[in-house]
Amino acid sequence: MCVKHTWAFSFILCCLLGASAVVAAPAASPDPDGARACRLVESYGGQQGGPETIGSLMELNMRQWKPQSNRGIGVLGWRAEKLGHGVYRVVYAYQEIGLAPVEVPWRVELTGAKIEPLTPLSARIQKMSLLL
Repeated sequence: MCVKHTWAFSFILCCLLGASAVVAAPAASPDPDGARACRLVESYGGQQGGPETIGSLMELNMRQWKPQSNRGIGVLGWRAEKLGHGVYRVVYAYQEIGLAPVEVPWRVELTGAKIEPLTPLSARIQKMSLLL
């Protein structure tokens, strides 16, 4: 028999057995520079006066695409990978169920807040954020 084990199940079991529940400590905070790199990409376009940003365009794209997918789409979200001192690869990822994840990446230099698209799709979205 397979049982999905969740924190709620553990808590209820502890209460029923009279044991004290143990609350896990919160996860360590993410790399603050990585979080800053993600924010730089997500908010790009808004600083130039347009209503759309890279982040809002990615969300809009996913909302429009999800109903069209026969498989279903899972949004994996934003993440930052450190490449060097003050340099990150920021990725927005999603996955059609059963297929490999798709990544839309940018290279970010925190010094000077320079954002460089790494694929034709990320370049197109970055350009759209300046036009819309």
